[in-house]
Amino acid sequence: MSDEEGGDSPMEVLLSRQRKEKKDLQAKFVMMKKTAKSGNKKQQKESQEEMGRMEKEMDERHKKEHDECKEQNKTETPAEEKKEEKEEEKEEVTFYKEKTTKGKNQKRLERKAEERKKAAEAASIDAEAAKTSMRTIEMKAVVEALVPRGLCLVDIPPDGDCLFHAVAHQLTLGGKESKGADLRRKAASFIRSHKDEFLPFLSSEDGDILDEFQFEEYCVKVEKEASSGGHWGGEPELRALAEALERKIEV
Repeated sequence: MSDEEGGDSPMEVLLSRQRKEKKDLQAKFVMMKKTAKSGNKKQQKESQEEMGRMEKEMDERHKKEHDECKEQNKTETPAEEKKEEKEEEKEEVTFYKEKTTKGKNQKRLERKAEERKKAAEAASIDAEAAKTSMRTIEMKAVVEALVPRGLCLVDIPPDGDCLFHAVAHQLTLGGKESKGADLRRKAASFIRSHKDEFLPFLSSEDGDILDEFQFEEYCVKVEKEASSGGHWGGEPELRALAEALERKIEV
């Protein structure tokens, strides 16, 4: 690898070469002087003149090379400096981008970690609260009452028709295939045909006993599924089903 490839400037390379040439010339002069000593005065004089000429030629050539190199550096240096400046700016921008990206990634990771921490804390609080909530206590009591009787809890979708689906589920287990929609119609039919028995227990939002029109409207809503505007089933509907099915329904 040359000095220039190693990173030295053109001027440094030139000066290094010129120093080597001067050393080589001095070594040559030593040999010429030794040779001249063995000759006559004329030969010695000619040798001195030759050495002077060689030294002068080298000095002139070195000076010319030095001036040319210096002049060349004047035109090349600005371009090189601009190139270096651009490279430095590029490095700074790259560093800034990397630093900014790392900063954003770090913040995002920290934010997600904080969210997970809060979610875990909330879940822990909910779990602790559930242990003493009324629903948990109630469910525990229900399970304790069911187990000795060989019964268990069954999840019914809370879709507004759950009461009728629950009764249908039990009837199906007993060998009688049933559907919630069918039980709605059966309950509505029984209530219509036993109006006098149910009317005293049915009231409007104002608390008044239903009139004929309101009673029929109520029966229609018992018939319809919740998705079609029907209302939830309650105690009157359970009683109607128990009577119509001739089954005991325990709540």
